[in-house]
Amino acid sequence: MKALKIILLIIGIFIALFLVVTIFLPSKYTVTRSVEIKSSASVPFELVNNMRNWEKWSPWYEMDKNMKITYSGPESGVGAAYSWESKDRDLGAGKIENLKVNPNKIIIQHMTFIGTEGGDETFTFDEVNGVTKVIWTMTGEMGFFTKWFGLMLDKMMGKTFDKGLANIKKISEECPVVNIVITDSTVTEQDILYITDSTSHDNMKLISDLFAKAYGEIGKYMHKNKLEMAGAPIGITKDFKLNYVFDAAIPVKSVSKTKPEGRIKIMKSYSGKVAKGIYTGSYDGLEAAYAKLMNYMKEKNLEVNGYPWEEYVSDPGNTPKDKLVTILYFPVQ
Repeated sequence: MKALKIILLIIGIFIALFLVVTIFLPSKYTVTRSVEIKSSASVPFELVNNMRNWEKWSPWYEMDKNMKITYSGPESGVGAAYSWESKDRDLGAGKIENLKVNPNKIIIQHMTFIGTEGGDETFTFDEVNGVTKVIWTMTGEMGFFTKWFGLMLDKMMGKTFDKGLANIKKISEECPVVNIVITDSTVTEQDILYITDSTSHDNMKLISDLFAKAYGEIGKYMHKNKLEMAGAPIGITKDFKLNYVFDAAIPVKSVSKTKPEGRIKIMKSYSGKVAKGIYTGSYDGLEAAYAKLMNYMKEKNLEVNGYPWEEYVSDPGNTPKDKLVTILYFPVQ
């Protein structure tokens, strides 16, 4: 009986010590990692800012390729968010949302794991002489009995942050240098012949084939009706979320005596203010060119006022890839 009392006393002392030490443990946690990237800030910034880009670098995607992802809000900027559900117990379910965005400078997010309050994430981008330092920080509150777990978070989550930043660095430094000249401009309306089509946005070969087929049909229609081109072929993006929906179009000098036929329709093009980017280089670099143009619009507080389009100035059949000229337009107000 005496031995039992001694054992209970020892257990009580340990419990008391545990509670006392727990009281003085920090109730907040902070995990911070950083990386230096040989790239302009706009490239890693857009990898984080656009929620759909997380699939390219997030270490959590690598842990479960089959996790269910649901996007909400805009693709990027304040309010952009995605929710996930995974059968992996370490991933579970949760949501990440952009709360504050300062282009090429800082992104503040909130991450919630279902059943917890989650934490706040901050990404900062500091560019000096072509090198960008990216700092990824997560902070949050710990409950009384989870304070001990908080002592291990830096080591556990730090490895994940290092992996994610390494992925961002690799993608950013492999991204082609973007040769684009951006200006504010205005355009006037034109008569255009167009065909609407759609396909998966990640099948570039099929997209190219569909554009070629549409331009071929429009070319035959123009020859039949003796119509002359009034500008380079263009591609108008109508949707890029679930599928890529587009108009393959050609400006013509006059359509007063012609009528729509088959898939071919006739309309007036947009007239008004635009953000214009003259991009020189391979089509593989168009995504980065768009990122720069969109960052330009954010910095100048320009709001999109219609469907963006591309003007294909060069013929890819007889122009070297690095010499192709594509003009990008965003209607703005």
